[in-house]
Amino acid sequence: MKISPLRNDLVKYLQKHNLTGKFNKAKELFENEPFYPSLHVELLEPKHRLIYSFRLDRKYRALFIYTGKDEIEIRLSLYPNGCSQSSAISCQPSALHYLPYHPKKAFEQE
Repeated sequence: MKISPLRNDLVKYLQKHNLTGKFNKAKELFENEPFYPSLHVELLEPKHRLIYSFRLDRKYRALFIYTGKDEIEIRLSLYPNGCSQSSAISCQPSALHYLPYHPKKAFEQE
């Protein structure tokens, strides 16, 4: 699994919150084993939007979407774990502007 390069605003966010090292460690784990237990990968609500997240640490998670069979893109801002799974999007009010709707068929295995 490959993670596309991060947008500049996300790189700055990681640096500002001293999360660069944690992100790099989580990225390496995800690229080698996407469902490694310590990443706590989960599908967020509403499920039809196909927005997933993985854990950077106990406080922060990264939201992502699949852009192909072996590639993901971090599309939404990182958010603190204090936001519940169902309210993760509301913690980032403009987050959905980055995410187009992807029907499930686009990600089904052939």
